[in-house]
Amino acid sequence: MSLIASLAATDNPLADFSDTPWWLSLVKALLVFVFLLVNTVLVIWFERRVIGRMQQRPGPNRAGPFGLLQTLTDGLKLVFKEDVTPKNADKIVFMLAPIIAGTMAFVSFSIIPMGPVVSMFGHRTPMQLTDTPVAVLLVLAVAGVGVYGIVLAGWSSGSTYPLLGGLRSTAQVISYEIAMGLSLVAVFLYSGSMSTSQIVGSQENLWFIIPAFFSFLVYVVTMVGETNRLPFDLAEGEGELTGGFHTEYSSMKFAMFFLGEYVNMFTVSALATTMFLGGWQAPPGIAAINDGMFNQGWWGLLWFVVKLWSFMFFFVWLRGSLPRVRYDQFMRFGWQFLIPVTVLWVVSVAFIHGAQLAFFGENTRTATIIVVGVISALALVVAWVWEGKRDAASVAAPRREEIDPFAGGYPVPPLPGQRLREPGLQGARLLAKKKASSLSQLLAPVAGFGVTFATMFRTLETEEYPEVKRPTQPRFHGRHQLNRHPDGLEKCVGCELCAWACPADAIYVEGAGNDDSAGGSGRFSPGERYGRVYQINYLRCIFCGLCIEACPTRALTMTNVYELDSDNRGALIFEKSQLLAPVQDGMVAAPHPMVAGMHERDYYQGKVAMATPEQRAWAAAREAELDSTEVSDR
Repeated sequence: MSLIASLAATDNPLADFSDTPWWLSLVKALLVFVFLLVNTVLVIWFERRVIGRMQQRPGPNRAGPFGLLQTLTDGLKLVFKEDVTPKNADKIVFMLAPIIAGTMAFVSFSIIPMGPVVSMFGHRTPMQLTDTPVAVLLVLAVAGVGVYGIVLAGWSSGSTYPLLGGLRSTAQVISYEIAMGLSLVAVFLYSGSMSTSQIVGSQENLWFIIPAFFSFLVYVVTMVGETNRLPFDLAEGEGELTGGFHTEYSSMKFAMFFLGEYVNMFTVSALATTMFLGGWQAPPGIAAINDGMFNQGWWGLLWFVVKLWSFMFFFVWLRGSLPRVRYDQFMRFGWQFLIPVTVLWVVSVAFIHGAQLAFFGENTRTATIIVVGVISALALVVAWVWEGKRDAASVAAPRREEIDPFAGGYPVPPLPGQRLREPGLQGARLLAKKKASSLSQLLAPVAGFGVTFATMFRTLETEEYPEVKRPTQPRFHGRHQLNRHPDGLEKCVGCELCAWACPADAIYVEGAGNDDSAGGSGRFSPGERYGRVYQINYLRCIFCGLCIEACPTRALTMTNVYELDSDNRGALIFEKSQLLAPVQDGMVAAPHPMVAGMHERDYYQGKVAMATPEQRAWAAAREAELDSTEVSDR
């Protein structure tokens, strides 16, 4: 506490809040909250559109202009989804975890300077909610508290996959928070302060991305690992952990985790902007125009947002270019390489300052070049020695027996102590890749970044869903239809051949006999039988068309209707009433008698044109009888 008190006495922030009343602080807090929410909605749409372009597809483009309302509709969908809590979950902790993860993401943004001093409601106030002498440590502390939301979500779910995902994510975040904190030490040394407003002010002449370039690279890697984003989203490995720590969450609880992830992206990007890119200050060339007019007033907010969104584009670009890495490799990279090298870099920065004070005075550029040159030379020597030892170890290793995997006609995997014989040119290429230097392997992903970036500007090849339905060829198979004869009788005779022919067992038919008593009141088709029950299960149907070929009366055909969707499985089992063709002009809906004087074969030979007046009169009389019966029952 004495250390913090001494810092507060000697390291006061540059931001002056003396003319900021309490109600204005509340207004600024509300504006920061709205700023983050609006940017989160936009970045979700932006991410889906940009990755769509990288994959030669349009992305969301239906809800609103350019698909801008798609994120809002997805949010409304989450609001109205069922909120499920597992039976074995710890109810209180299960509900508390997403609240912690969602709220902690907003707290860190309170110390970010988004612009210089501006006039708001008659008061001169910094475009920053608050600042302290140890503001950056506040960000790291809040990030540490946010880890509790992850580990509690995994533990309280009462399930194996969330627990493993929570532990994995917690270990990842803590590991990379160490490297992140070490990468910021160099900035503290250059600025002489941990206050964000002081750090921005000390970059007036030179952004820290130049003298602390290695710290910037380390911070970029750690901020991706900190936010669980591709290629480091190892807590949500679908093939390993289903959904990771939030597998059991749904509805608004899941939305809180989703919101926290994207707000964290903005927080780490804003911190990177503040620490390395001059914060809200204009780029060097623009800042010199007209005595720094573009560094005053609300211009600072513009430069801050531009820098912020450049990092968001990097997040999206990274997701569209690189696959997910292996967890053990990622953790090994953090503990065995990133943290030790960052410690060495912090020591090097201390040497740079020592060189400035002892030999070069305030000439930071010369001191940086000399010290970085020495460090680079040492790194090259170490890499050369390491490569030599690795090659010597590979030569000294006992040569394993080579086998031909296709010697017996079938591919056979190698046994312990054996290795596959590399076939021809392909084997030569593989050997050449194995002999490639570590530097070329390190730079290989750069080609992937170039491919995805160039693909964004190509003409889309994805065929979009047409606004107006185009006519399709008759051979295309869509939803089934039970056809009628020209007078309205059904063609189906309930023979069940279609059900026997269906390879997916998707059709169920029950036949029954036609009833000619009472003038044909029970006749639904010509002949003796008709299909009393007819069902098609579209959850099973593969639209092969074999049922059409098996039907002897051409009663079953397939239409060009392809839209089959529902919110429950039972609705996709179609009944006879849904499959029957609509009654056209000249038809009378069954049941009714056959055309007088006509035989069953006359129907199938096409000799019946339409319903006769006698059939129409019979149907009208039957309908009137049914109506009177219904009235009397009432």
